[in-house]
Amino acid sequence: MWVSRLMHTRVTEEGCTEGPLFADKSGNKAALKLYDGDFKDLLEKALERNPRVFPTKVEIEDYSLRRSLRRGSTTEAQNKKVPGGTIDLINRWRKREAARGAEPGLPMRQVYTQALSALETTLRFSQSL
Repeated sequence: MWVSRLMHTRVTEEGCTEGPLFADKSGNKAALKLYDGDFKDLLEKALERNPRVFPTKVEIEDYSLRRSLRRGSTTEAQNKKVPGGTIDLINRWRKREAARGAEPGLPMRQVYTQALSALETTLRFSQSL
């Protein structure tokens, strides 16, 4: 649903018909930090509306798009008893990112697993949340 809204905005209101969906003013792929302020604003609104869904001593400034969403999804997956191998497969890109250009120390099964071929596992992870 949100993707449809974003695409409508990008095409209809901004006149963009090609390039990345998340783009900066120059049309280049936007950095995640560009959206961090909006993310924190939305969290503040959510906290005001329903404080029970947040930990009691939450500090919104401690949240960020870079970490919070993957931490939350990993924690929720563990709570739902998603197999560790599935969680590792979903989070393998984090290891690649941390390697900063070097070859990350991934298990061989993750090195040779193609992301698109693992779509069924990816969907199983998402559906468990």
